Amino acid sequence: MKKFTAFAVIALTWYISGKYRQPALLLLVNAELLLIVVMFVLPHILKQRLDLQFSEKRQSAHKNTKQSYLINIKNDGYLPVNRIKVKMHFSYDQNSKRHFCKKLFGSAERKSVETLRFNLCAPYCGLICTQISSFRIYDYVSLFSSKKRVNSETKIYVFPQKRALDIRVLGSGMNESLDIANHSLDRMGNDRSEIMQVREYRPGDSVRTIHRNYSAKTETLWVKEYSYESEFHPILLLDTADADQVSIEDWDAFYEVLSAVVLGLLGCGVTVGVYWYDQEFGFNRTVEVDDEDQYENMFFQLYNTRFMSGKYARLQFDDNAPMIMSLNLNLEWFVNGALVFRFSKQNLETELAYAKFIL
Repeated sequence: MKKFTAFAVIALTWYISGKYRQPALLLLVNAELLLIVVMFVLPHILKQRLDLQFSEKRQSAHKNTKQSYLINIKNDGYLPVNRIKVKMHFSYDQNSKRHFCKKLFGSAERKSVETLRFNLCAPYCGLICTQISSFRIYDYVSLFSSKKRVNSETKIYVFPQKRALDIRVLGSGMNESLDIANHSLDRMGNDRSEIMQVREYRPGDSVRTIHRNYSAKTETLWVKEYSYESEFHPILLLDTADADQVSIEDWDAFYEVLSAVVLGLLGCGVTVGVYWYDQEFGFNRTVEVDDEDQYENMFFQLYNTRFMSGKYARLQFDDNAPMIMSLNLNLEWFVNGALVFRFSKQNLETELAYAKFIL
């Protein structure tokens, strides 16, 4: 519409200047034509010194929570850019058909790096691949534009809402001193979160006791020694045999239940070994979850795993094996081969909030 109006004004000015023989109007027509040429060339010049990238390659969020993300616009040119249109593409990794777009507009001063902010409220758990393949630069009156191709991508890991199932672990699978009915986790000397000391790593120490923050600072492996150690480590197998037949809504419910089960077990003061089959590498992946960092690491690895129908984690255990659990994509939770509970997508919120389990 702007182009049509501009050319209509030029044509009208040309007509009036010719009909009434006005040199001033003819000069005005030439100036308008020159302006059109300059505005046509300008976007092609501006894009040569302009670049656009996501501020981070990996970001995280929580489901149904609005969060802001940044895009850096770098202008190395001597001219400001008044209008930039960015089109982003979002897709859930588990379901490439679930695709949506978002348009943003920004600007950049001369010789500067500007930030363009966008908000996202993810409706499902999982990995969102966010990509910018190109952006468009406009002239100063927005008559003409030029597209510049880029290859900028960021991955947004959407975690489930942190809700722990109400779980109490009793019975033969645990040491008698861990019977929650007769044992207080808050009693001095029995709290697994109470660290007695930190010492250097020795061969044979469990990886789950490594003090990651202190080890990173000192560049030496250190382990945590607790005042009380539980020898009970339940194992959770993820059965993803029907991976090719489920929707993004099914994956979302699966991740919500998995999160609630793991957090519920962590609330009992135990470490959970989570196993699943990785199609790309052809073996089981293992994550020992004993704190919030490992909880997030579990989802980082899960979201980057390629699942295949008919393949799921299979392990062999002896008679002294700990409690073996499994969770499948039908939201069925088993303990030692017995079905404990079958969750449903329709009533998932209520079930996670109010269901109680004694194992």
